[in-house]
Amino acid sequence: MVAGVYFAWLVSPLLDPQLHPWTSYASEYFVADRPAASVLRTADGLSGMLLVVIAVLSYARVRTLWRGRAAVRTWAGALAVAGAATVVDAINPMTCAPSVSPACAAAEAAGTLPVQHHLHTGSSALVGIAFVVAMLASLVLSTREDRVVRIASWAGIVTTALSGIDALFTRIPTEGITQRISMVTIVVWLVAAAGLPVVERLRADPRPVAA
Repeated sequence: MVAGVYFAWLVSPLLDPQLHPWTSYASEYFVADRPAASVLRTADGLSGMLLVVIAVLSYARVRTLWRGRAAVRTWAGALAVAGAATVVDAINPMTCAPSVSPACAAAEAAGTLPVQHHLHTGSSALVGIAFVVAMLASLVLSTREDRVVRIASWAGIVTTALSGIDALFTRIPTEGITQRISMVTIVVWLVAAAGLPVVERLRADPRPVAA
């Protein structure tokens, strides 16, 4: 369900064609005067709340099992942080869209935009970091049999890292496409991780081990 709501980002260019998916940040669709802002902010907020609920329920199911408990705690905690930061993104959008507004781009470069804009940038970065931590934890919780989960985890880690590097350190206007690729891999990872039989394995072998 979360993956389905998160996947709404892929249809955002149809709702707001002025923002080019190659050069615009996904968060630019949130700006108040954009035509699809309300729809996408609602979808994003819903996905964030669902992530928090999933994180809490997932940890509740394994809290009495010892094996891998630290990895499960890390996984659930990272998902909860990603969800909470996603909700913050939805209720605290960017104040303008730099990819289509030269004035906004200049103000962003000069650091003169309102605090709200920078807080959104920070919460968006936190979402990415939290997902990477959750993916690393899923690698610890998976086995060689979980090939799809492991591939999806590594793909998500690499593409999210590349998206961050592109946004922070490159001058090539490709932040939009690298960000969207990372978002697709996050959706794929969410679907793959949903089938990870962590609870069953912990119940089958609840012995305490170093995590």
